[in-house]
This record gives sequence, structure tokens and C-alpha cells, in this order.
Amino acid sequence: MDINQRNITMGCARNNILNFKDILCMGASIMLALYIFFSHLKYSFSSTYFLYISFILIMGSLIIQRKIVISKQIGVFLCIILITAIGVWYTSCPSDGIRQLTFFLIYFFIFLLALQNNKFITNITTLMYLFSLIGMITVYIQFLFPSIFNSFLPRLVRAETVGSILWSYNVDRAFTGITASVSIASFSMAIVFFASVQKILDFNSDRNGIRRRRFKFVKIVHFLIAILSLFGIILTSKRGIFIATIVALSLTLLLDKDIMLRKMNRNQIIMLVIGIIALICLVIYLFTTNDYAISFLERFTGENVMTGRDVFYENALKDFLNSSLFNYIFGKGTGAAYIINDTGLHNVYLQILYDHGIIGIILYIVFFVNNLRSAVLRRKFYSMCLQIVFLAYCMSGNPLYDYYFFIPYLLYSCYQD
Repeated sequence: MDINQRNITMGCARNNILNFKDILCMGASIMLALYIFFSHLKYSFSSTYFLYISFILIMGSLIIQRKIVISKQIGVFLCIILITAIGVWYTSCPSDGIRQLTFFLIYFFIFLLALQNNKFITNITTLMYLFSLIGMITVYIQFLFPSIFNSFLPRLVRAETVGSILWSYNVDRAFTGITASVSIASFSMAIVFFASVQKILDFNSDRNGIRRRRFKFVKIVHFLIAILSLFGIILTSKRGIFIATIVALSLTLLLDKDIMLRKMNRNQIIMLVIGIIALICLVIYLFTTNDYAISFLERFTGENVMTGRDVFYENALKDFLNSSLFNYIFGKGTGAAYIINDTGLHNVYLQILYDHGIIGIILYIVFFVNNLRSAVLRRKFYSMCLQIVFLAYCMSGNPLYDYYFFIPYLLYSCYQD
């Protein structure tokens, strides 16, 4: 065999490996996206198989990687897994601790592949956007045709999920669509919202006049989608995600150096001002006339505005402050906070402190700051927004311990495009 034939053979083998790697990445992306967004649908098998299959495909992708780069982010996440494992030894809730450790180990390999493989991160973030859009559409279908939609639910989702969805609808006057909860529904619309905002900003920064005129209609469509997704969060009645979305947008506009008022021409500034005034007028109108908007606004007032969170916070702080020096430094163990409340403390930072002490809170803050700093330095608007949504919602929810929040957070922290 001469040199040319050998090169052709090696090239074909390399292409086969690349194609196989792409197949693995696509399969892993599909399985993982189904697990995150549609694990509650009525299947003839356990939806956890989606995660298992995704994990196997991810491990296969990592094995055939030519090289694996270990970054600072990976190192810090390994330290977090280490303190999680150590915390299982002395926690008073070993079953919760083992469960958290198991999932964190799986998340680690997802995160590792996302940092190595652009194809994987592109596939999974595209699917997450599409599934989020489906979730948003079904929220509006439920809003417009509640009786028909609710009667159809038992055919599509598991029985326990139907009960949860109908409870949200009947008691909280909240809409979930085909998502499992108001949390997934609201986070899905935050994903759609920031995708549309990014598209709008991209169109504004495009200096090609012909292309800008050609896509003017598309820009209008994205503007309408952004408005619908933001109002959709109100329909879910999820205050934490709504506030986190507004905070994320505001901070990202300040942090992203590519977004500057001086880059906008006079007409764009005038349209921006008109748009802001129109949006304010629409919000005022909705909050004074729309029953669902009024119901959402009422959740910010009243005697039970904290919905019991203040009791969790007080009990957790009192118990932690009365602990030993060892507990101050290393915490009370992985999952120990579930003794205070069986659904968690609804404040991730407090729960980390309670479970893992000062060492733990430092490690997590370093991890969060490194991820956000990387997005800021690379000027990745979409990544910044969704990271800040997660970090802001950590103040009033449990996104670190919910797979449908934490897995997307890890993936969006690696987002490239």
C-alpha cells in the first residue's frame, strides 16, 4: 500500500470516527432533553431510562475523544462532588445525600462533555429551546382552552402529574401546559424569552442594510415571542422566575460590553424609548384589568408573602449557629437540610451553608463566579442571562437540587453561540 492509499484509508477511518461521535452526541442530546423536559409524560417504561441512555452515550463520546481538557471549572466541580461525598458519611439524611451524590456524578460527565464538544452543546441547547417553545405554546393552549386541554391531559401525562397540574390550575390559578410543574413551565419561557432577546440584539448589530430589511419581519416575530414568553411566566404565577428573568436581563445589559447605547442610531433609540413606554403601559393595563395578572401581583403582597420560607430560614440559621465548629466549617452533611423541610430550604445558598458549611459555600461561589465570568469575558449574552436567572432564583427556590434547572445551568454555562 503506497502513501496516498494509506492516507485515504486513515482519512476514511477518521471520518467514520467523527460521524460515530456525532451520532453519539446527537443521541445523548435527544435523550437528555427528553429527560429534562418530558420525563413526566405517560410512557410504557420509566422515564429515568432517558437519563441512563444519555449517560451511556455521553461516556461513549468521552471515551472516543482525542483529548480531554481539564479546566478550572471541572476542578472546582470535582471539589464540590468531593465535599458532597464526604458529607454523605456524617449526614442525618443518608438516603437524600446518596441521591444527591449520584446525580452530581452523572451531571459531572454531562458538564465534562459540554466543555469538550461544541457539537453536543449546540445540539442540546437547540433541543432545549425547541422543547421550551413547545412548553410555552401548551401553556397558552391551556390558557385559551382550559376545559378541553385539562380533559386531554390524562391521555398524555402520568396520573400523579395530572393531579399536580390540575392543583396548580384550580388552587393557584396557574398554567403549566404539558410541563410537569409551574417551575418547568416558567423556566422554559425564560429560555424562550432570552433566545428572542438575543435575536433582536443580533439584528440591531447587523450593519448589512439589505439583510436587516429582509429580516425585519423575523425581528418583529421575535419581539412578539419575547412579550408572550414574559407574560407566560405571569400565567405560571411563578414570582421567583419572573423576578430572576428581569434581574438577569438588567444585569446582562450592563455586563455585556457588546451592548452599548452609543452603537445605536437615532431611529433605534427612538424606537427603544417608544417600545419601553408601550411595554410599561401594557404592564400597567394588565395589572389593573387582567385577572391573572392581578392574581400574580397579589402574590407579592399580604401576610403570607414568604409562603412559609421565613420559618425555614429561621429554623435552619438557628440550628446552624448552635452547631459545633466542625459543622461551621464542613456543615451538617449532604442533604441534612431536608430535616428542616422535606422539600429543601428554598434558598440554595442557605442550604449549601447548612449542608456543607463555610468550605462548601466558598467552593460553590467560586464555581458560580467562574462560570459567569467566563461568559462575561467571552461576551456570551445568552449564557450570561440564563446563568443569572439560575443564580437569582437560588435566592428563593431549589434549582441546584432540581435536575430541570441544574442540568440546563451547567449546559448554558458552556454555551458557545
